[in-house]
Amino acid sequence: MYTVTLNIRNKKALVVGGGTVATRKIRHLLKEGANVTVISPEATDEIKKWEEKGEVHWEKREANELDVPSAFLVILATNNTEDNEKLLKAASPNQLVNVAHKGDKGSYTVPAQFTRGDLTISVSTGGGSPLLAKKIRDELSARYDESYEQYVNFLNEVRSFIHENEKQAEEKRKLLHSSLQEEMKDAHHQQLFWQALYDKYKKD
Repeated sequence: MYTVTLNIRNKKALVVGGGTVATRKIRHLLKEGANVTVISPEATDEIKKWEEKGEVHWEKREANELDVPSAFLVILATNNTEDNEKLLKAASPNQLVNVAHKGDKGSYTVPAQFTRGDLTISVSTGGGSPLLAKKIRDELSARYDESYEQYVNFLNEVRSFIHENEKQAEEKRKLLHSSLQEEMKDAHHQQLFWQALYDKYKKD
């Protein structure tokens, strides 16, 4: 499997199915700004609320092969294996298709993941054991707690400042590595680091 991070903002995402699995998938799609269409005769209360708010388009019917080709990303989340197989065959080779209950059938799987601001940590077993992936994700989420959101923001701002002000590649490397020291997660040390940078590159 080739691991990537996709920008799906405003991309058309088709979710076939309206149960709890589909709901969980849709929640993540909406968080990333996808344009979501749901096709299913029935849906959870959460999907219905999204539709009422105009956050998803819900077509209350069974899906067919003609629904598939126009979507950038397709998630097949029904309990009917035969229907999933039929819709999967209707997809083009260049479409992204996930079969929720049978990860190895589609063209991609969704890893277990968590975010801390701009930091995203994902764990995948290639569909082999979603439970193991979730177990490892939970262990990592305890290690990389909420403080990492601010820390990553600090690193991002420092990186931009260094690239803007320092022209020597070796000095850039040293400064960037210095910002990764363990104590830099502390706000006081971040302030001291910033002060050192300002003193080093202050303009006359």
